[in-house]
Amino acid sequence: MKGYRQMGFLNTVKHFLGFESEDDYYDDDYYDEEEAEDEENARVKRSSQQSAPKKTFSKVVPINPTSSSRIKIMRPSDINDSTNVANEIKEGRLVIFDVGQIDNEEARRIVDFMSGAAYGVNGKVRRVSEGIFVAAPKNIDITGDTMKEHVKNGMDWNFM
Repeated sequence: MKGYRQMGFLNTVKHFLGFESEDDYYDDDYYDEEEAEDEENARVKRSSQQSAPKKTFSKVVPINPTSSSRIKIMRPSDINDSTNVANEIKEGRLVIFDVGQIDNEEARRIVDFMSGAAYGVNGKVRRVSEGIFVAAPKNIDITGDTMKEHVKNGMDWNFM
């Protein structure tokens, strides 16, 4: 500490007597031009990063091609078997089911159950021929010669 006081005192005496060197008049608070350029580049980089639009990625969910490309053919014998058919519909598979070999009342219950299961996944059930129905999930459209078109053309089909 003593050395610092003496330096301050000596500088004061030199200044008072006029013995200061020219270097003492220059201010050391200047900055290097390279530092200024680096600082400016950093500011430009920060502002361009802040003003650049953020990249957003859309949330695209791919359809599982293995589940939608398979067609399941089933023959439920009673309403309890229809849960297996409903599970296939929930998995996104096209299901063709045959209820032509069972009594009409049980067949109607199965078709009603399948219609409800298909409706639950935004799908649909269409009658293809006597006792044969197709249940399709929402990503599959059923087009072509279905039972509604047969009835419209004058062909009368009973439920089975």
